[in-house]
Amino acid sequence: MPGGDGTGPLGYGPMTGRGAGYCAGYGAPGAFGPLGRGRGRGRGLRPGPVAYYGPGVAPLTGEQELQMLRDQAQQIQQSLEGVNRRISQLEQQK
Repeated sequence: MPGGDGTGPLGYGPMTGRGAGYCAGYGAPGAFGPLGRGRGRGRGLRPGPVAYYGPGVAPLTGEQELQMLRDQAQQIQQSLEGVNRRISQLEQQK
């Protein structure tokens, strides 16, 4: 129950949830009881990159996409150079 207020999930009333609150004998409402989230259990919601084209957001033009890809390629190149430098440093230490 959201906040332990007795409304149940989506406001459908008591006894309509997953049985994690007072009604199941736990000493805390569902979000705070032993089956609740947010205590380092599991991975949580981790969405990947998402392109959002909602109201008022126009898709990229060809020139914008080209510039974005050039910037991304430059960042990847810099990262690769850093990895190669570190590899060289470690090989010299042997």
